[in-house]
Amino acid sequence: MVAQIECFPPDPLLAPPLAPSTGLEFGITTTEQVGDAADPQGEWLTNKRYEYVLSDSRNGVRRYWRWRPFDESWVYEYDQSVYELDEAGRIVRSTFATSPDVPAIRSTFTYQDDGLLALHYAERRSGEQWGPGSRQIYVYRSDGQVESRLIEWFEYGKWQVQRQIETDYDDQGYLMSCVVTPGWYGSSRDQWIVVRDAAGRRSELIRQWSRNGGSLENSERTVFRYGDHGVAIQDHFYWDEIGKWFLWRRFEVEHDEGTGKRSKATLLVSDSSGDRSIPLRLGVRVEFSYDSDGFLSARTEFQFNQEANTWENYHRTLYTYAGRPTPAETSPVKLPLRLSLAPNPAGGLVRLHFAPAVMGDVHVDVLDLLGRRLQTVEVGGGTDTVLDLSSLTPGLYLLHATTEVGVVSQLVTVAR
Repeated sequence: MVAQIECFPPDPLLAPPLAPSTGLEFGITTTEQVGDAADPQGEWLTNKRYEYVLSDSRNGVRRYWRWRPFDESWVYEYDQSVYELDEAGRIVRSTFATSPDVPAIRSTFTYQDDGLLALHYAERRSGEQWGPGSRQIYVYRSDGQVESRLIEWFEYGKWQVQRQIETDYDDQGYLMSCVVTPGWYGSSRDQWIVVRDAAGRRSELIRQWSRNGGSLENSERTVFRYGDHGVAIQDHFYWDEIGKWFLWRRFEVEHDEGTGKRSKATLLVSDSSGDRSIPLRLGVRVEFSYDSDGFLSARTEFQFNQEANTWENYHRTLYTYAGRPTPAETSPVKLPLRLSLAPNPAGGLVRLHFAPAVMGDVHVDVLDLLGRRLQTVEVGGGTDTVLDLSSLTPGLYLLHATTEVGVVSQLVTVAR
């Protein structure tokens, strides 16, 4: 398990990333389809699929299949990854191959005692010999948040730094900034500053960068506006040549009122001519569908045709699951996900702190002691989120958070 760093702006158009361990555990198959160029609003054309198969508790494989339309059959392409798991269900070794007899990359994963990934070491094959390829080294704080991440490539007979990320937190454990330093091929430097609102949520991300070791200059800025179920508007600006922030794209995010899950995200972009007087125009729309158990069943992407003034089919991914998680499979014992609350007791706003940070959306249910659902909210992944419990009467409640990698619960007392 890898803790995520919330310095970088999320892309609301994307589905939560599918970790191989999750794909194996749930037996996930993803089928990819594309729009028909001859009939962009017609039927979807099947293209390819990836399937994750867990052969036993310690071994699994991801296979790639290509759809052959002339005889409407699936053809297995030898493009597969083979995984070896430990007793906790974590991947400890993987081998990637594009032909039966020639594996190309093999990786080893080493974990800390708390289950967080400490080292990802990859080897490359050259002829009949294996040699070092790359490695990623993680260092964590005591609360499970990432302190630094180092990426190195083995080149010219020695390890070369490709990228290093260093983080800084305040006294309350809020992430405040990240410094990204590229390696031996360049001397630029990125700094991402996290601005938070009164509730502790990310309100802005500001990217500054330096060229050739010079002083930091403004580069990009992301502004978040929140609705009832998380981020509703995400504006992206860049620092222009006249020293002003220019809005160049916007994400509008919708959530299902009943479940709180993300249902639609629309990207609006600036005009390609660079004329700033022209309003943002429609660009891409993605719709998310879920099955009766709340699992993602489809991600459907449309692109807007400006000349025809209509949406056209572009790409769709269908998800099927051979298995379903049980409470034992998703318990924090197997997946070391921890949730702490502050303040507790709470009078209104309460901060949820996940350690390690989580990927994808987080679905939070507020239950009374009889198990009745009183409030539901879906928020973006990361380390922290804030809930407003001011509508609840004083008493004891259960917060039940479902993430991409596990389920965790915590009791909270509401007091006035």
